[in-house]
Amino acid sequence: MIDDPLTLTDDFLPGSLDAWREQVERDLKGAPFDRLETELEEGIRLRPLYTAADLPDPGAPGVPGLAPFTRGARALGYAALGWDVRQVCDVADVDGARLALDEDLAGGATSALLGCDGATRRGLSDPRGDGLFLNSAADLATVLAGVDLSRTPLAFDAGATTPLLVAALTAVADARGVPRAHLSGDLGADPLAALARDGALPQGLEAAWDELAELLRFCHAELPGVRPLGVDAGPWHDAGATAVQEVGWAIAAGVTTLRALAQRGVDTTLAAKHLTFGLRTGTRFLLDVAKLRAARRLWARVLEVLEVPGSLRGMRIHTRTADRVLTQRDPWGNLLRCTIATFSSAIGGAGVISAAPYDRMLGPSDPEARRMARNTQRVLLDEGQLHRVVDPGGGSWALESLTDQVAEAAWAEFQRIEALGGMDRAVVLGHLAAALDAVEQRRGRAIARRKDPITGVSEFPNLSEAPVVRPGADVAAIGAKARARQADRDEGAAQAAIAAVPGGGFEALVRAAAAGASFHELAAVRWAGRDATRAAPLPRRRAAAPFEALRDRSDAHRDRTGARPRVFLANLGPVAAHVARSNWIRALFETGGFEAAGNDGFSDPAAAAAAFSADGATIAILCGSDASYAELGAPTAAALTAAGARVLVAGRQPADGEQALREAGVADFVYLGQDVLALLTAELDRVGVA
Repeated sequence: MIDDPLTLTDDFLPGSLDAWREQVERDLKGAPFDRLETELEEGIRLRPLYTAADLPDPGAPGVPGLAPFTRGARALGYAALGWDVRQVCDVADVDGARLALDEDLAGGATSALLGCDGATRRGLSDPRGDGLFLNSAADLATVLAGVDLSRTPLAFDAGATTPLLVAALTAVADARGVPRAHLSGDLGADPLAALARDGALPQGLEAAWDELAELLRFCHAELPGVRPLGVDAGPWHDAGATAVQEVGWAIAAGVTTLRALAQRGVDTTLAAKHLTFGLRTGTRFLLDVAKLRAARRLWARVLEVLEVPGSLRGMRIHTRTADRVLTQRDPWGNLLRCTIATFSSAIGGAGVISAAPYDRMLGPSDPEARRMARNTQRVLLDEGQLHRVVDPGGGSWALESLTDQVAEAAWAEFQRIEALGGMDRAVVLGHLAAALDAVEQRRGRAIARRKDPITGVSEFPNLSEAPVVRPGADVAAIGAKARARQADRDEGAAQAAIAAVPGGGFEALVRAAAAGASFHELAAVRWAGRDATRAAPLPRRRAAAPFEALRDRSDAHRDRTGARPRVFLANLGPVAAHVARSNWIRALFETGGFEAAGNDGFSDPAAAAAAFSADGATIAILCGSDASYAELGAPTAAALTAAGARVLVAGRQPADGEQALREAGVADFVYLGQDVLALLTAELDRVGVA
C-alpha cells in the first residue's frame, strides 16, 4: 500500500511562460514568433498559447442562467432532457414530406421545421421544387397527418407567408380537436430575413411589421406555447458573413424587430419573450462556440438597456448546419462537417439544433441521409452525453478570450448598422451586400490558393467517385395534386370566408384557412393595394462551388468526348526523387478534373518525349527533385516541347535554374500558395474544355 500521495508534477522541472517562449524561439530558428499565430477573417488572431492574463476580467462570463448569459441561457442548460433535435423537412411533395416527417419523429427527432419553397414563401400558386410546397390548410394537414400536435414542436421557414401558415396550423389543430394552448414551437416570422433572402416582401415592409404585431398578439392570446418571432441570420451567413458580422447583424435585426413592434404598441418584454434567433455553425469549431456565447452576451446587454426583466434576457438559439461549408463532390465528407457543426452547437449552448443531411446540396435528401443526420445528434446526445455538462468550454482561457474578441467586434458591427438607420435600411439600401462582397473577395483568394482547403474538392479529390444522384421534384404533378385537394372545398363558403378577411383580424384568417382558402388567395386579399418592398437578394455562396465547377466542366467533356482532359507526368529520376512532387501535382490537377497517369520516372529525355506522345495529353509536367531538375530538367523540357507539349514544372526553382528551364521551353511553374483555381481554369481553357 502506498502512503505517499502521487503528485504528477514531481518529475517535471518548474516551468514559466518566459522559458516556454525562449524554447519556442530557439525551435523557430530565427523565424518570427507570429508565424505560430493564425489570423482569422474576422481580424482576430489565434495565438498558440493562452494564460489567465488573457482574461481582462475573469468574472465577466458569469455563471449559466444569469447575466450576462455568456455561459448559457438556463442555469442547468439542457442537462435534463438534452437539446431539441429539430429535423428540417423540405421534401417538395406533401405526401413525401409526410412520410419523411413521420420517419424523422419516429427515428429520434424531437421537433420539425417545415422548409418551404420559393412559391410558398411568396404566396404563389405554382410550386418551384426548392422546398416543401404548401398552398392551403389541406396541404398542411396532409403533411402533419401523423404528427401529435400536442407533443411535437413545429417551426416554419416560410418567408412572407408565415402568418398564413400559422393560421392554417391553427385551423388544422381546431379541426382535430387539439387545444390551441397545446401547440408549441418556433414559428420563425422574420420579415427582414425574408427580404434579404427573397429580395422582396410582396406586402411591403411596413405592412409586414403590422402583420407581425397582429401575429404576436394572436399567439400570446391563443397559442401561448409558441414563439412566433424569429431573427434568422441564415441569409447573410449563406452570403458569406463572418462570425462577427453574423452576430452583429443578428443583434441589429433583433433590435429593429423590437423597435418596429414597439411602434405598433407591442410591449418590448412580450416581444423579447417570443423571439428565437437562428444562427449557423460550420467547421470552425472554436470560433463557432465563441460566436454563440458572444451572441448571448450581447443580446442580454440589449435587453438590459431596454429594461427587460433579467430572467427573460437569455437568448434562445436555434443553430443549423451552414450550407456554405457543404459540398456536392465527395458528399460523404459532409457527415464530418455536420458532426463538427453539431458538436460546436452543443458545446456553445444552442437550445435547438438542426443537422443537415450529407446530400443536402444535391437535391431532396433520401431516407438514409436524413437518418444519418438525426443519428449524428442522437449519438452526441445519447452516447456522448454532451448535454450533461453546462458550458463545458467555460473557463478555457482561449475560448473566453475569443468570446470577448468576437463580442467586442460584433458590438461595433451592431453599432455601425444602427448608425445607418437600423437593419431594415441596411438591407434595403444594399449595405449588407457591399460588406459581404468585400469579405468574399478575401475568402475567395484563400480558397483559390488552398490556404483554406476543402477535403474531397480542393484537396484529396477522387475522380473515380460514383456520383450521388438525387432526382428533382416533379413540380407539375405537385401542383396538380395541390389543386385537386383544393377542389374538394365548399366554394361558396370559401369565397365568403376570404371576403371576410380584410378587417376581420387574425381569427378571420383562421376561418378562411379552415374553409379551404389557398395561401395564394389569402395573400392576394391581404396584400391588395400594397406596394412591395424590394432589395437585391443576398447571394447564396458555397466555398466549394468554384472548384466543383471545374469538375463539372471535366465531367461534361468526358460525357461529350469519351475522355477527361489529361496531363502527362514527366517524372525525372528514380521514384524516391520524384514521388513527393508527382503525388502532389497529380492531386492538384485532379481537383480540376484532369487525369494524370503515373510512371516510374525517366532518365532519358527522348524516352519521356516518346511516352508523352503515346499518352495523348497536351500538357506535360516535370516532377522531380531540385537535383533532378538541374540534371535532366532542361533537356527533358526541350524534348517535350519539340513533341508538342505545353511544359510545366512542379515546384519553384532558384532564379538561375528557372531561367534555364524557361529557355528550354518551360511555360510556367506550379507551386504552393499559387492561385490554383486560376491555374486550372486557364489550363482547361487551353485544352478546349468548355
